[in-house]
Amino acid sequence: MEVGNGTTVLFWLDVWNDLFLQEKLPRLFTLAKNQKISVADFFATTNLASHFHLPLSEQAYEEYQELQEIIQSIQIRQEDKDQWQYIWGATKYTAKNYYKYLHKEIQPPKPFLWIWNSKCCNKLRVFSWLLLMDRLNTRNMLKRKRYKLEGNNYNCVLCPAQREETAFHLFFSCPFALDCWQSIGIQWQMGVPFFQMMELARQDFSSTYFMEVFIIATWHIWKQRNNLIFENSPASTINWKKKTSKKNALFKLKE
Repeated sequence: MEVGNGTTVLFWLDVWNDLFLQEKLPRLFTLAKNQKISVADFFATTNLASHFHLPLSEQAYEEYQELQEIIQSIQIRQEDKDQWQYIWGATKYTAKNYYKYLHKEIQPPKPFLWIWNSKCCNKLRVFSWLLLMDRLNTRNMLKRKRYKLEGNNYNCVLCPAQREETAFHLFFSCPFALDCWQSIGIQWQMGVPFFQMMELARQDFSSTYFMEVFIIATWHIWKQRNNLIFENSPASTINWKKKTSKKNALFKLKE
């Protein structure tokens, strides 16, 4: 908020000219006679002390002196209207600007940014986001949701290792998945934190379309798994590679 004539701005309760006086001068605020006074009405009175219940405490008097210094640096422009804007600096509200302001201090892992900057369709980007958030309905997820499977079997269906089907196992450490990744030249360094592992793989990959390749590849691993479970169609790395190698499948680019 940039103050013009001050008629629409509350002296204590609004943020104006980068000031929020209720918080900046809390003891003095509690002694204000009119805590909802406008900036225009506050400056209309030449006797500053008349705005407060007297006597002031020692701490409030120190804040009163600070207020005097603040007021001396402010000029009310009677000919100008007050200019309201949101705290992120725009005069128009958008959900995007509000979201950016709300999360400006949050730095997500880089792979999340790669998802939304990729040229894949939204369906696959959402799928990839669910994967990185560990929210896909793997058997491990169903177990966490207390969903009972036949035979209480939560193991991966793509390998004979009898390992529980977590998202990490299914897409990164399952022998089937490892064969898939090896066939397209992506290597995973298992001994490092997950998102660092993705960054290292991206650095070593020969194409600038790493995230598009990653998204399409994981999507078809998921499809191979689902086809085996729901259609009894055997999983095949050859079939997987055919799906992911086709240009129109590997790069589902938005026009």
